[in-house]
Amino acid sequence: MDPKRWRKPVTIELGKTGRMRAVSSTQEAAELLLMQWPQKGGIHHLLARIACLAVLEGEMPPRHARAAFIKACEEAEIFIQPE
Repeated sequence: MDPKRWRKPVTIELGKTGRMRAVSSTQEAAELLLMQWPQKGGIHHLLARIACLAVLEGEMPPRHARAAFIKACEEAEIFIQPE
């Protein structure tokens, strides 16, 4: 198993179409944060990007990127499907 994968995916709603997407790794989260984020990022967006980079470089465990990604979603008012 890829050590950068999350134990539990984060399922979010992207765009106004109601399309749900399960994000299951730090790599996927980093790509969303960098290339597909729906608005200009705030402080949690920045912190999530930093956390993803730290995980991808092996400096932090994946759970830190997952938690930071969730906070960035909440900040951007992106719907997160309850676990």
